[in-house]
Amino acid sequence: MRVIQDFIRIVFFTLLIITQPGCWLAVGAAAGAGTVAYVSGDVEADLDATPDQVIKATKKAAGDLKLQTEYAHASAVDGRAELRSAADKKISIRVESRSPKTSHISIRVGTFGDDSLSNQVLTTIRDHLKSVDDTASSSPTGGPT
Repeated sequence: MRVIQDFIRIVFFTLLIITQPGCWLAVGAAAGAGTVAYVSGDVEADLDATPDQVIKATKKAAGDLKLQTEYAHASAVDGRAELRSAADKKISIRVESRSPKTSHISIRVGTFGDDSLSNQVLTTIRDHLKSVDDTASSSPTGGPT
């Protein structure tokens, strides 16, 4: 069933690209967990984390990359952050919950997007999410003995 859905997506996006000559999109047609797509200037991906966890990781990533955090807020269903680079490039991050443990992130740099910087921010966010997972899995469970 999944193969058929992926095939339909590929056909749909191929037809979309062919019929829209003025609009070239690089689309991840077989979108699954972990797939990164560059769509109209945005880098998008699904992450195994809640919006709150993603925004916390975004703040840490901003520190690592020496980006200024203009604001960063999250709820159980969504989150937003806006960062600035030293060259005053605006980096907008949107997060939406897809399930209780999965979120969709969209990163856009400036007006038209910057694939390289967007992917660097995404990779750093993922690294921080991974370190949270590693810490949680290595911490002892249960109460005091």
